[in-house]
Amino acid sequence: MQRKVASLVAFMICCLLSAGVTSAFGQSMKDTLREVHIRSARLKKLHEDIRQDFSAGQQHREIDSAVRSFYQNRSLAQFISEQSSVFVKSYGVNGMATLSFRGASAAQSAVLWNGVPLSNPSLGMADISLLHTGLFDDISLQYGSSSALYGSGNVGGALLLENKPPGFSRQEHAALTLGAGSFGKKNIALKTVLQNERWRFKWNTFYEAAKNNFPYRDAANHLMRMENAHANGFGSIFSVDYN
Repeated sequence: MQRKVASLVAFMICCLLSAGVTSAFGQSMKDTLREVHIRSARLKKLHEDIRQDFSAGQQHREIDSAVRSFYQNRSLAQFISEQSSVFVKSYGVNGMATLSFRGASAAQSAVLWNGVPLSNPSLGMADISLLHTGLFDDISLQYGSSSALYGSGNVGGALLLENKPPGFSRQEHAALTLGAGSFGKKNIALKTVLQNERWRFKWNTFYEAAKNNFPYRDAANHLMRMENAHANGFGSIFSVDYN
């Protein structure tokens, strides 16, 4: 009798185990969204696309490279004042110089280098007498309120300074510009590029000096010579790019 009960229990256990083994199905993969990776190259001329889409009717002027070649060893203040209609507020020899687009103040006229605003932290505006034309590859002017697209408060206009991205083609180039003027003025500008398929080394630099010892007459009509206006300046942009 005990054997029959044990056999019956074992048989029931086997039946329960076999009945519990069933197929289980989860969510179908056909209804599941796959992960998507979106990649894109950075726009090299983003500011040009912005101007076309949001600044219809506004004036944009890109200064020709042939004109810039005559000012390689001169400051942006002299270059902009002589080759554009923008008013440059200059405070004399060795003094600061600021921009004024269409009557706007210097704080409402931006100076951007590759999209980065340049301004003196103590003044809140850019002093373009410290910047030389030979440091940059492209120089353009954006007139009107559309320049506010590059930053808040730029309702007058913007001076756009740009350095071209590398092309990674074999290139070796060097250009030296020398200048001299009255009262001990000397200017030197150097632009060098060494580039191949992998590397690019680029160096733009300038040096300037002036004694500014010009004569003048004092209150007693004595002929004097200025002795405290001597100036020295140096600046450079050095970049290394790897492909």
